[in-house]
Amino acid sequence: MAKQDKVEAKMFYTHIREEDLELYVLGRLSPKQAPAIRSHLAKCEICKNKLTEVEISKVRLADLGKRQGSEGKMALRRNS
Repeated sequence: MAKQDKVEAKMFYTHIREEDLELYVLGRLSPKQAPAIRSHLAKCEICKNKLTEVEISKVRLADLGKRQGSEGKMALRRNS
């Protein structure tokens, strides 16, 4: 059995860790890990749902950062 197949088989039975899904969403997985994650996601509804939650969290955090950045700039203008 090839190494990627072993990784894929292990992930199928244990599901993908949330930390790995976060790295996947951020594009920070190694070239060897990403295909195994994609393959697992194609087969596992549970992990697809977790991935959706991680993606939603990423969007919310980005939006929060933008709002905080805007509020900070407005506060600086008021204090000037």
